[in-house]
Formats: sequence, C-alpha cells, structure tokens
Amino acid sequence: MVPQQFRIALFEMGIALWQFEIVLFEKEIAENAESKHFADNISLSVARLQNLINDILEVSRLEGNRMPMEIKVFNPNPIISQCVEELRIKAQEKNLNLTCQLLNVPMQIKADAEKLKQILINLIGNSIKYTKKGSVDIGTSLKGKEFLITIADTGMGISAENQA
Repeated sequence: MVPQQFRIALFEMGIALWQFEIVLFEKEIAENAESKHFADNISLSVARLQNLINDILEVSRLEGNRMPMEIKVFNPNPIISQCVEELRIKAQEKNLNLTCQLLNVPMQIKADAEKLKQILINLIGNSIKYTKKGSVDIGTSLKGKEFLITIADTGMGISAENQA
C-alpha cells in the first residue's frame, strides 16, 4: 500500500507538471522549430508521468479495497464502440485492421461503465501496441446468460510461462 504522504506528493507532482506544461505554451516558448520540438517532448513526458502517477494511485486504491465502483445497468455497445473509435488512429498508424462486431440485440449489463471503458482501452491498446501486422478484432457474444467481450489479435501472444 502506498503511504498517504507519497500519494499526496504524487498528486501534487502531477498538478505541478500539468501547470508547467500550460506555462510552456502560454509563454509561446514553442515559436521556433527547435523550441517546439523540446516543448512537444516535455508535453509527451508530462502525459506519460501523469499516467504513471494515476496508475500508482489506482493500484494503491485497489490494494486498500478503496476502489469506488458505480454499478449500474447499461448497454455496453456504445462504450465498446467508443473505445474502438478512440484507438482507431493508433491502429491505422501501424497499418492494422481494427474491426468491431457487436451483437445487434438490445443488451443490458450490470457493471461500472467507467471501469469497463478503462479495461477495454487498456486491453485493446495493448493488442494494438504488441501486434506488428494484421488485425485486432473486437466482438461480443452471449454464452447462456453471460455477455462476453472478445479481443483477438494477430500478434505473437503471451508465452505459456507468462500466462496466469
């Protein structure tokens, strides 16, 4: 578990980095090509560090069983479609075919919609990241009363010894 002081420091560092990034662009430091290049690199680094900080804080909440959940009944198809569209550009940049085949029936599940989105972005994003060529395919199906989301890719996969 992450001590409270560390969580506060991480949060404050995230805010400071975000404010620094704003100052970079407000002061128009990025007027020439070289300055713009450095400012863009700082911006990317800030985004990566903020993601890392958020991940550490998220793990801390999970370890402490303090992960707030907002369970409600909703149709998952719009969330799945939104996740696919958000990641479509990354797939196109790698010349990957990104497909999405959703059940065409009224569907309602009981879950936390934001957590579902977070999980899908992570899984689909990893499929795109680790697939060198081919496709990433997202689909939904029913198995009895269970609603299944499938993410398949043509990547090399996870070795047997690294599978849980």
